[in-house]
Parts: sequence; C-alpha cells; structure tokens
Amino acid sequence: MAGPLTLAVAGSVIAALTNAGDVTLKDHVVRLSDVAVVTGPDAETANRIEVAELAGPLVTISRKDLARLIVRAAPAIRVAGASTGSIRIHAPAANPVARPAPYADEPKIRRGDELKVGASVGPVTIERSVIALQDASARQRRLFVRSSDGEVFATPVRSGDAK
Repeated sequence: MAGPLTLAVAGSVIAALTNAGDVTLKDHVVRLSDVAVVTGPDAETANRIEVAELAGPLVTISRKDLARLIVRAAPAIRVAGASTGSIRIHAPAANPVARPAPYADEPKIRRGDELKVGASVGPVTIERSVIALQDASARQRRLFVRSSDGEVFATPVRSGDAK
C-alpha cells in the first residue's frame, strides 16, 4: 500500500461508491478508483489510494464496510452513495508473476521507540511526540502509538519511518 497522502483540505474530496454490484480488478489491490467515483481538487491523487488487498479471487463486502475501509485508508475523504447492499470484488485467479517482498520483515520500529507523528494542512504542520506500542517493519501499514497525554491511536507507517 502506498504511504499516507496529504489532501489539500479535509472534506474537499468526495468518493461516491459505485452502483455496480460487481467490480473486477486488474490485480489483487483495491484502489479507490476501483470502487468509487472521486471528485474534488485532489481526485487524481485520491484515486490511487489503496483501500485493501484481496487474499483470494473473490470477496463480497457490504457497502457500509467498504466505506469504513475507505475512511480508514484516507480519513480526509467523505464517502457518499448507497450504504446498503454489497459489492462482489473479483481479482485475477492467480498471480502469474510472484512479486518479491518490498521490505524485510525485521522490525525497524521497536516497541518503546520515540517517534514524531505529524499532520499537514496547507502550510501548517503539527507534530506530536509519541511512543511506539508495538514493533513494526516497513511492511506494516499502521502502528499503535501513545502520546505524552496518554492518548492511544493508530498512525500510518511510511517506508521512511521504518529505516
């Protein structure tokens, strides 16, 4: 999955879930553009957001669960469209070419490491010091951390974070 994407203004990108009952993928990765029509100033960037990866050739998912996956992958995106029913997502039956692992599985962030997490909106960047609550390698997409005021939350792991 790609690293976190910075969208221009929170809530300015809208993803309208597809009305189709079946969606066919070109690989095993569900991208936002596969399951929604994206509008807004950062639509081109948002279309590339990876929402999920399929383990098998067919998955049936409720539209409500799909909306949750989209928000989890990109909290700044508003999801619109029907929230009842389900969508069948088809992937190729087999990967003809085995993809090598992009990263080693050895943890690069250790439990207890001090990290900085940040959020940017326009020219403003806010950073917080946090403590990692679990080991993580660059392969992980999210990591649980605790802030100095005791708040526990998940944050994306970027390939640059886990060196």
